[in-house]
Amino acid sequence: GYSVALSDLKQRGPGFLFGYKQSGRVPVGFEFYSKLIASFLSSEGFRVSLPEVSFQNSFLPVSFFDSPGQCVSYYRRFSECVSLVDLISLKENLFSLFGALPPEIVLFIKAKKLSIIIKKSIILRVVSGSVYVSVYLGCSFRLFSSFWQKQTSRFFLSLGVPYVVLNNKTSLKIQYKKTKKDDYILIQSLGELLYEK
Repeated sequence: GYSVALSDLKQRGPGFLFGYKQSGRVPVGFEFYSKLIASFLSSEGFRVSLPEVSFQNSFLPVSFFDSPGQCVSYYRRFSECVSLVDLISLKENLFSLFGALPPEIVLFIKAKKLSIIIKKSIILRVVSGSVYVSVYLGCSFRLFSSFWQKQTSRFFLSLGVPYVVLNNKTSLKIQYKKTKKDDYILIQSLGELLYEK
């Protein structure tokens, strides 16, 4: 056992489990490893974090609430929503207390809903700005190119949406220029395509 471990250490090096540099040539990045652990913990009844989804102009405006403290309270309550049932219940609560919701809150709820829907995909974060949409993945380029590259390419080609895959030390990013298509539906479909098996 010791000689095997020593041989492995010589071949792959010690690595850093709790950092961005991984030991050996493992095709899984730290973020994806964290998501796998979170998925296991979730199946065991522990609370886990969802992918972060951020649409431009999606927030809870302080001016909508009775006080800044109430706004913060609703941010906390939204962060605790981990299922669609939780989210719908909170949305209904907001509507019953305040009536019609402003566009920023509707978009904020839509982003949270998307986060819940794509939680089993390899998507870690989605940032939708004014020009580009960036989708950050929890896998290395090697794993992505061998497993999901063809499907992703077919997906974007079928929609007529040009995209690029950018690789850096900490994550893999799919980026496309915003189109007239609904980003919400596009990202939801991409999340279904990039589902953890």
